[in-house]
Amino acid sequence: MKIIKYILALLGALIVFGALVVIHAQTPSAPAQKQLYVDRVKAAIPSLTDGQYAKIKAIMSQESKDMKALKSEDLGHIDSQDSASLAILKRVMEAQGFPADDASVKAEAAAIKATTVAALRASKEQYIRMKARNDIRALLTPEQLAIYNTKIEKVPGYASGQAAELEALRKKAEQGDAEAQLNLGTMYGSGRDGAGQNATEAIKWLRKAADQGEKHAQNYLGIMYSQGRGVAKDEAEGVKWFRKAAEQGYAESQCYLGIAYLYGIGVSRDVKQAKIWLKKSAAQKDAKAAELLRSM
Repeated sequence: MKIIKYILALLGALIVFGALVVIHAQTPSAPAQKQLYVDRVKAAIPSLTDGQYAKIKAIMSQESKDMKALKSEDLGHIDSQDSASLAILKRVMEAQGFPADDASVKAEAAAIKATTVAALRASKEQYIRMKARNDIRALLTPEQLAIYNTKIEKVPGYASGQAAELEALRKKAEQGDAEAQLNLGTMYGSGRDGAGQNATEAIKWLRKAADQGEKHAQNYLGIMYSQGRGVAKDEAEGVKWFRKAAEQGYAESQCYLGIAYLYGIGVSRDVKQAKIWLKKSAAQKDAKAAELLRSM
């Protein structure tokens, strides 16, 4: 299935728009496993109050309900069979020397869609799990949180002095330092350096940096709005932030903006504008933009 891998690479920028976020998905826990998790938290944190315990049980119960609802959710609405998509796919297949009759093109489009739906489901499962963990964290005192992050969720770096570094960075960010705001936002977005993944906090600090013109924050904010991470999915808002960074010469945002115009994601489809922005990005040696230009 070489063509599928090629197409996924060529259209890889759709990752930004929430279609191909490939995240390892664990099997949803049974109710007994959820209760076991709650009991682990209670055993690890002796100071947990009855009220906190009840709320944690409710959070994990809601996670189970959300996972069950996701299983029955129809994610097959992603359209890979529209005429514009099929035309692009046909040109790519022809350029690569693959059979490009109508039946072959539609079969490849269906295979790509199946891969996309599976990846989207995995992404949603990951979001549900992370939301539950962050809701639990919001209930805990600083002392309880330290135990939770070291004994239950085992956040990398939390026990190695990075908690103090994180607090120092937060103080700089609160004083209006755009670089600190960017770093804090990306740390919460990825969960690295002891921050713990928290999309809401990521959006908060990235927006503060982006409002000060920080192009990396603008690009990251565009990604989160386009994917619906920490905020309601809003492709038009995502494009707005990509444009701000693109106009500052940021190659990755120029590529994403070109893709938005090419496929009509968050903006009206405009191939001319797509080429303009993709060329700007490719001129800075963005491989993804160059691949797309060659297929047009």
